[in-house]
Amino acid sequence: MAGKYLHMMLEDGFVPGTVLYTMLINQLLKKGDVRFELDLIALMVRNQVEPDLITFGAVISGVCRNVSRHEKMELSLAVKLEEARCLLFKLLSRNTIVPEKLTQNIRCGTTKEKIELAGEYILHLLDVGLVPDLRIYNGMINGFCRANMRNNVNALIDSIDKAGVVLDQVACTILMGAHINSGEIDRATELFTR
Repeated sequence: MAGKYLHMMLEDGFVPGTVLYTMLINQLLKKGDVRFELDLIALMVRNQVEPDLITFGAVISGVCRNVSRHEKMELSLAVKLEEARCLLFKLLSRNTIVPEKLTQNIRCGTTKEKIELAGEYILHLLDVGLVPDLRIYNGMINGFCRANMRNNVNALIDSIDKAGVVLDQVACTILMGAHINSGEIDRATELFTR
């Protein structure tokens, strides 16, 4: 259905921009499709559409939401999803010089690879002159907690403090959930009373 609307928009002369790419990336990551998200980011850059802070936030948070997702989907759903991906990619790469898939060599299957990928996006964000906001930090905290990487969470919180960013209720809720899941009820209660 999305392919049909995108096709109509392109036929009417619509040029996909940052907002459309960000929305598609966000929706794909909600479905757990990290690989295709990478293809869209590469295509976005190839089409000279600049990602903004919201795009980076969607990517980093979405990848981190998927760090522990390794589920298999049933074959009929996988086939439909692949058909939709192909159509979407074909439509978005109409005016691209090199329309083939661009990210097949990037590894993102394991928890560690997904966390590393999110970290690379933070570095890229800094390279283009953007500053991580609280949403991005919350996404990374969530990813580290889902991956059970406590030392990384503590190091990130220290760097957030040094940057002068104050953690909000979302970050505290993520941290409390991680403490509760690991049986550290006292530490979760400590956070709650702050």
